[in-house]
Amino acid sequence: MRGMNRLLVLLLSGLVIGGGLLLVLSRCQPAEPAEPARRELGVPAELPEVPEDVAASAIGTPMPPRLVDRLRIVSLSPAMSRVLVDMGLEAAIVGRSRFCEFLDPAIPVAGDLLRVDVERILALEPTHVLRQPPAREDRSPLEELARRQGSSPPILARLEDIADVRRFVRSLPRALAPEAGELRAALEARAGAIDAALQRIVTPANGAAGGGAEPVLLVHALRPPGVFGRDTYLDEMLRARGVSNAFDGPGWRTITAEDLVRLDPAAIVLVSDRPAEADAMLAEAKAAWGDLGLRAVRDGRLAVLAHREALRPGSGLIEVAAGLDAALAAVAGPAAGAAGEAGEAGRP
Repeated sequence: MRGMNRLLVLLLSGLVIGGGLLLVLSRCQPAEPAEPARRELGVPAELPEVPEDVAASAIGTPMPPRLVDRLRIVSLSPAMSRVLVDMGLEAAIVGRSRFCEFLDPAIPVAGDLLRVDVERILALEPTHVLRQPPAREDRSPLEELARRQGSSPPILARLEDIADVRRFVRSLPRALAPEAGELRAALEARAGAIDAALQRIVTPANGAAGGGAEPVLLVHALRPPGVFGRDTYLDEMLRARGVSNAFDGPGWRTITAEDLVRLDPAAIVLVSDRPAEADAMLAEAKAAWGDLGLRAVRDGRLAVLAHREALRPGSGLIEVAAGLDAALAAVAGPAAGAAGEAGEAGRP
C-alpha cells in the first residue's frame, strides 16, 4: 500500500514538473502573429480618385450634374454661398439669403443671418441648410427642421477671419458627402485647391512690399470713419505683404475725425463692396477729409479696393487679395501717379 502511495506521489510530481516545463517553453516560443484587423465592409481605405470630368484645381468650375443632382442646398449666408459656388456647387443651391446677389435671383429667399423662413425651407425640401448663426442663437429651430424633413443636421459656422473660412472649406466635403465616393473625392480636391489659395494670400513672401515701410490705414466707412483693425482678414492680408496697419486696435472699429488726424496715416486704402461706386467713394473721402491736413490726402496717396466680396470673409478673398495688391501699388510712393484709381480685381 505504501508502495502504491509512493508511486502516485511520484506520478503527480512528474505531471506538475512537466506542466511547468511546458509553460516555460511555451513562453519562450515566438508569439503567433495576431490576426489582421478586419476592415469594415463597404468602407474603402482611401477615397476614390478624383473623377476625370472634374477640374480639381479650377476654382469655380461647376461640378458635373451626375455628382450633385441629389444635393439641394439652402445657403443663408452670402459668404457660404460664395464658397459653394467656388466648390462648383452653384447648381445645387435651391434657397438663398437676400444678400446673395451674385446668385440667380430666381432662387427663393429663405432667410439670412437674423431670421429663418422655416415654412419656405420646408417647401424647398433641402438636403442641407447652411447658415452663419448670430452669436447667441438657439440652434434648435434648424435642427428640428432637419428632423422633420429627415435631412442632414444644419451646417453652422461663424466666418470672421481667414482661419474660419479655411476651416469651413475643409469641413464641407464630409458634411455634404459623408460617405466616401466620387462626390466626396471631387469636393475634397476642390476644397484643397481653395484652402491652398487662401493660405497663399496670408503667407508672407520674401521681399513682400506694398505701401513701403509706412503704415497704411484701411477704411470701410467715411462718416464717421470705420477702419479694419488688428486680427481682421484684411489686416492679415496687409501684414503678409510686409505692410503694417496704421490702426492697431482690434477688430472693425469706428473712430472719430480727431482719431484720424492723430493717426495721420501716410497712405489710405478705401474698401468698398460696390465697384460701381468706387470713384464716388474716393471723391467723398477727399471732400470729407480735405480740411483735416492729412498727409495721405495732401500727397495723393489714396486708393480704393472695390470688390463685391471685400466686406465679407469667404473664398472671394482670393480675388480681393489681387485688388489689395493693386491698391497698395497705387499708394506705394509719395508721388504715386496711379493714386486714386480703383483697385478692382477678379469677378465683379
